[in-house]
Amino acid sequence: MSNIIASIQRKCYPTFVVSGLGFLEYAYCYVFCYTKLYKKLNHESTAIALIIISNFFILLLLFNWALIHIVGPGKVGISVPPYDLDPYFKAGKRLSKLEKKAKKLVEVYNQDHNENETQTDKLENEGSQFDSTNPKGISNPFSDADSSTLKPLAPAGKVNDNDTDSDSDEEDDNDDDSYDTQEYVTPPSIFQCNKDGLPQWCSHCKSIKVLRSHHSSKLQTCVPKMDHYFCKLAVELDC
Repeated sequence: MSNIIASIQRKCYPTFVVSGLGFLEYAYCYVFCYTKLYKKLNHESTAIALIIISNFFILLLLFNWALIHIVGPGKVGISVPPYDLDPYFKAGKRLSKLEKKAKKLVEVYNQDHNENETQTDKLENEGSQFDSTNPKGISNPFSDADSSTLKPLAPAGKVNDNDTDSDSDEEDDNDDDSYDTQEYVTPPSIFQCNKDGLPQWCSHCKSIKVLRSHHSSKLQTCVPKMDHYFCKLAVELDC
C-alpha cells in the first residue's frame, strides 16, 4: 500500500507544481504585465522588462529540473569499507578499567581510614591500660610475625601489574583473535560521525556515507539529503 501511495505522489506532485507555475505565468505576465501595465497604463518598457526577468528565472528553474532528471542527483561514486576502529575501542576499554580500579582503590583507602579512626577513638576512650613504651596500649600485630611471610604492598597510586593487568591482557589477546582487519581500512585523522562517535553506515550500499545523505530506494544508491521540501517535489527528484 505504501508503495502505491509513493508511486502516486511521484506522478501527482510534479504535475501540480508545473500547473501552478503555468498559472503564475499567465496571471503575472499576461494579466498584470501585458493587460494592466502595457495596455491600460502604457508602461511598455516596464512591462517588457518584468516579463523578461520573470521568464528568465522560470526557464532557469525548468533547466535545473531537466538536468536533475537527465543526469540525476548527486551519488556516492565509490564504496568506502568500514573503518578499523578496534584500537580506539581497546584504548577506551583500558581507560575504563583503569578508572574502575582507581575508584575501587580510593574506596578501600577511605574505608580503612575510617576504620582506623574509629579504632583510635575507641582506644582513647578506654585508655585504662597503657605502658610507657606504648601509651595507648595498641599491640603491634607484626611483632611476632615472620618477615618472610609478609607481602609488600604496592606504593600509593601504583597497581601491581601481575594482579591487575593479567585479566585485561588476556581479554585483549582474545579480542585480537576474534577481530579480522582484512575487511577494514585505517580511518583518517578526521571523519564525520554520528552522536555515538561512529561513522554513518549504509547497510544497503555496504559503504560509509556522509551525514547529510540517505539511501534512495528508487535509484538504489545514497544521494544527498534535501533538508527543506518545496511542495514535496523532492519525492519525485529523490533528493
